Formats: sequence, C-alpha cells, structure tokens
Amino acid sequence: MKQLFLYVASMILLPMPVLATIINGWDINAQSAEIRPLFLLSQEVETYTGDIMLHEITREPKEGFVYVAIPMTVSRKETDSKFLSESVLLNVNGESFSRVKDDSFLIDYGMKPFPHMNIKLGTHKGVYLFEVPEESVLNEMFLSYQNQKIKLSVEQK
Repeated sequence: MKQLFLYVASMILLPMPVLATIINGWDINAQSAEIRPLFLLSQEVETYTGDIMLHEITREPKEGFVYVAIPMTVSRKETDSKFLSESVLLNVNGESFSRVKDDSFLIDYGMKPFPHMNIKLGTHKGVYLFEVPEESVLNEMFLSYQNQKIKLSVEQK
C-alpha cells in the first residue's frame, strides 16, 4: 500500500523563532506554529481486484474553529518538580485554550503528539494541538505554563 501525504493548500505557516524559556526548572522550547483548517491524508489503496483507489482521510476541528499545531521540546534542568503537560495553554487575543484531548490522529499525518502525562525526567518532544476560533485575529499569541507566558511572535499572511 502506498501512502501519499497531501496537506491542505490553505494551510498558513506562521514563522516564529524558536523560543526557549526556563519555567520552574523546565526548559521549554516552542517552535513554529501551523494554522490548519483541517488535516488531509490521501492514500492509494489496492482493492482485491487489483484496481488502485484513492482514499482520503480528513480530520476537521469543531465547526468554526481551526487547528493550531505547535511543536515543543521540554527538558528537565535542575528541579524535582513534575512538568504538568495539561497545564500548557494557548492564549490568543486574551482568550485561553486547552490542548485537544484526542490528538492521537496526528500520528497518521506524520506528527508525534506531546505526551498527555505529567513528566518527571528527561527530554520530551511532540506537537501540542489546539482548536482556536477561525475568526480570531492572531496578532497576539502566547503559550502559558504555571502563570508564566512565553510570547510567540506572529506574522499574518
């Protein structure tokens, strides 16, 4: 079975510098954010007759929302505290958004979801996925963790 990965042409890539911030003994690196109206995966599937069919799998956010995907790396520095992964919020124009609870579908699109657990040791990488209202003007975007904010520069395209 061949897999073709096609992403929606209307995807908006917002260039953001890699930002590293140490909060409560954890080094938090946020990378570029992708605004996606949906995820689209196309695969060629061979049927029992030998014919090739194009099969598309689509994952859409709630109606009126878009996905915001933010790759992150979190590393333990010198601390005994846990990193509470569910405490990371996305703040857009003064509103706070929690990450999507079921983001396991990201694997189908070549992305690794950030673990949904408290972390005590090591370095962890993955994508935080949020749903944000599509009418939001994304001119101010922050990640917040334990009452501290990481400012993300946003460029509208």
